[in-house]
Amino acid sequence: MSNELIETGVTASVGPGPWMLYCVLVMHANGHGQCWPSYTRLMAKTGMSKHSLIRATAILEGHGLISIERGEGRMNHYQIAPLTGVNLAPVPKMHRCKFGTTTGANLAPDRCKFGTLNKTKEQDPLNKTQRARADFDAKSAELPFTSDAFRTAWLAWCNHRLEIHHKLTPTTVAQQLKRFAAWGEARTIAAIEHSIANGWRGCFEPDSNGKSPPAIPEGFRL
Repeated sequence: MSNELIETGVTASVGPGPWMLYCVLVMHANGHGQCWPSYTRLMAKTGMSKHSLIRATAILEGHGLISIERGEGRMNHYQIAPLTGVNLAPVPKMHRCKFGTTTGANLAPDRCKFGTLNKTKEQDPLNKTQRARADFDAKSAELPFTSDAFRTAWLAWCNHRLEIHHKLTPTTVAQQLKRFAAWGEARTIAAIEHSIANGWRGCFEPDSNGKSPPAIPEGFRL
């Protein structure tokens, strides 16, 4: 798999950090191209910081080399994208239960080996507004800047918000992108990287004194 990627030139395109992360994920993957390493393990294996891992993950996602199912704890479910000529076994159908992900193919429809499966969409319908928010993907939003650098920063910001369990909503994305357009590309990228590095929920520009932004009431945060 590594030799095929080198031949295509993708490795030079993603850069050394994301390429190192990709190799580590491949080392951890099972026969279906799936793995679940924690951030702690990935940091130990790559020597990268969590911020660098989030950025590298966004780059790999942007190139279609991996897909991610975000976990509620410290581990994500990584799926290595199949490549032409690489023999990966078909991915089994996954079911989600309150204890995690399980194949559960031979179990009752509402059970997994750990307990009861979460309700399906048919069992637990959402109203139109809730469904629109649940189906919304901030990564596919129309961006004010078209450069690869800004798209990489935006993907990293979307991933960061998922990691801290504050998924970007359509309203939040519209307001943030409007503000980013006013800031300009360079200021926005700097603000995104600064906010991710500090683990903030909102996006703030670094000031000249290096101080943290003032506290914002919960109801007014983006």
